Amino acid sequence: MIPLYYDTMNSSKKKELTNNEIYALCFDDLHNKHGYGRKRIAIGIPNSITEKVPFSGFGFKDDKGVLFVGVRMWLDQGNYVKFQQYDKNYNMHSHFITLIKKFHYEYDAKLNNFK
Repeated sequence: MIPLYYDTMNSSKKKELTNNEIYALCFDDLHNKHGYGRKRIAIGIPNSITEKVPFSGFGFKDDKGVLFVGVRMWLDQGNYVKFQQYDKNYNMHSHFITLIKKFHYEYDAKLNNFK
């Protein structure tokens, strides 16, 4: 299991999250509306691009009611976001791992050039 933490600007405490807690943080405030969930989850995966650049995970619901898991890479002022449609057959960790792998393959070598 990868370490996923709910983190806020007002708290120095980090708590490792269960699958149900991650789902709730991503989607609970989207029951009666569409758009982006309000909560962000800090993502850290050993030996991945997350050791070089901060990442956060979040939920999104489109206007048709379809849920998506999103990951944002916090690099400069670019808009580095990837989405994957939520699939209840996979846990939230798996969704985040899939998205982080996409970032890792796309950006890891580029980031190494800036050291």
